[in-house]
Amino acid sequence: MRRSIPTALRQGISDQADHRCGYCRSAEETVGASMEIDHIVPLALGGPTDEENLWLACSQCNDHENDRAATVDPQTGELCRLYHPRLQHWNEHFSWSADGTRIVGRTPTGRATVVALHLNRPPLVSARAAWTSVGWHPPQERCWPTPLPIPLYQAPPVPPTACVPGGLAAAGPGSGRTPAPCARGRPAPRPATAAGAPSGRG
Repeated sequence: MRRSIPTALRQGISDQADHRCGYCRSAEETVGASMEIDHIVPLALGGPTDEENLWLACSQCNDHENDRAATVDPQTGELCRLYHPRLQHWNEHFSWSADGTRIVGRTPTGRATVVALHLNRPPLVSARAAWTSVGWHPPQERCWPTPLPIPLYQAPPVPPTACVPGGLAAAGPGSGRTPAPCARGRPAPRPATAAGAPSGRG
């Protein structure tokens, strides 16, 4: 089952994916064919046609994925989710063989996806060998997307006058002062005036 994707949304997803298949990592400019928009959670399983559920895939990976979101890890025999190109880093679940022609699963998700999507299809392995010989392959992966879970709480920044780990007290930006050592975790003393009196106001 296919659903029409607005042109602007399609272009935006293609740009986000660097015009590469999110699974086998083949590039449009290398294979000479346009990629398809993939519903990561298939429509048949209730996946929405929203940006968060869409990514770029080659026609063969998209066809092999079909209406599946999970399959069996060939090593453990356990059911696991297929690789999610928006929420997971490719390098965490896959690696390239020494000659750059085959994708190796590093995790249950990676191994299951390699088998389910036939990521080492013989014609594709042969093509990768040719691409590697001229320096077109393997691709350089970037740190996209940000994997979940994302921490919901961020520690507040250290105040300018607080004691910094390592025994130094921050002098504060633009103060012109050099951070002074802390005494057992206490803030450094305030600087004195020329007469030796504290610089603060009474």
